[in-house]
Amino acid sequence: MPPVEIPLDSWQQEPPLVDEGEFTPNAEPGFHAWNGMSPELEFAELAADIARMMWAAVVIETGVGQGYTTRRLLPFAYTLMAFESDPELRTRLSEVMDIMPYPTPTSEDYRAADLVILDSDPTYRLNEIAEWRRHAGPGCVLLVHDTAAQHPHINQAVSRMQGVYFRNPRGAFLAIK
Repeated sequence: MPPVEIPLDSWQQEPPLVDEGEFTPNAEPGFHAWNGMSPELEFAELAADIARMMWAAVVIETGVGQGYTTRRLLPFAYTLMAFESDPELRTRLSEVMDIMPYPTPTSEDYRAADLVILDSDPTYRLNEIAEWRRHAGPGCVLLVHDTAAQHPHINQAVSRMQGVYFRNPRGAFLAIK
C-alpha cells in the first residue's frame, strides 16, 4: 500500500472542523476532527492542557504529521521533542518546524521527558509504549491516542498498565510512571 500523502498546508492554516462521526462509526456526538488521520480536537486540547498544568519542561510528541496537537503544545512546552516516523514526511516537516532527525524517541529522550504523547504509526507506537515503561522517570505522564477497539494491539498494550481510559471516539489512555 502506498504511503498516505499528508498535506503540509495544515501547518499554515487549519481546515474547518467537522463532527468526528464522519470518520469514526458510532462516535458519540460532541467530538470534532479535521480529517480521518488527525486526532480529535478534544484530544489535542487535552494534551496541551496537561502540558500547561504540569509546566512540562520536556514534552515528547510522536506522529506529529499535520501538527494539530503540536501547535497546541508549543506555547506550553519549554522543550518539544517532535517525532515523525515517515522519513519523507519528516524531511518535509523539517522545512516548517523543528523536528527530531530520527523516527522515534530513544531511551535518553524518555528519561528526560515530563510528558510523552504517542500518536505515531501503530507499528512504532507499540514499541514506544514499551520503551516509555522501561525508561521514563518517576512522575512522567504518558498520553496515548488511538486506543479504541479499532486499534486492538494498542488497546492491548495499554490494558496491562494502570491508568485512565478516555472515551473519545478514537480512544486515549493516560498513565503516570
